[in-house]
Parts: sequence; structure tokens; C-alpha cells
Amino acid sequence: YTTEIVKALFANTTNGSTTTTTITSPSSNNMVGDVVQDFSCSYQRQSGRLYVSTIGLFFYSNLFGFEKKVRIDYTQTSNISKTRTTSL
Repeated sequence: YTTEIVKALFANTTNGSTTTTTITSPSSNNMVGDVVQDFSCSYQRQSGRLYVSTIGLFFYSNLFGFEKKVRIDYTQTSNISKTRTTSL
């Protein structure tokens, strides 16, 4: 079920209020893979969901109608670590 949500969110669509950052190899633009797990997280001070897939990481946030989408393929990464931070 989660895999279908990520496929729908990261389909190649354009919208005036969507900010998309993609760090991928050119041959994998439409592939999502199978989503293994998802987490609540923040990216650049914007809360959203991080979807961990078999081919990459996907971040999605929709705050007051402003969407932020980030896609990072594992082929473009050298190290991934999970950290917990709190900004006061």
C-alpha cells in the first residue's frame, strides 16, 4: 500500500507549488522500488515523511499546500546514518 502512495507522489508531474529535489541516475526516473519502511522526519526544517525503498530514499512534505519532494537513489550515496536531533 505504501509503495503505491510513493509511486503516486513521485510520478513525473509539475505543479507551481511543488519543490522537487532529485538526486538520481537518469535511467531510474520512474522507478520507486518496494517501500520497506517509512518514518516521520524533518528536512531543511520542514516536517514530513521519509520513505525507505529498495532503490532509494523519498521525502515528502505538504505544509499549507506547499509540497516538497526529495528523491535520493542509493547509487548516488556513499553513507547513510540515522540521527536524532532537536533544535531549540
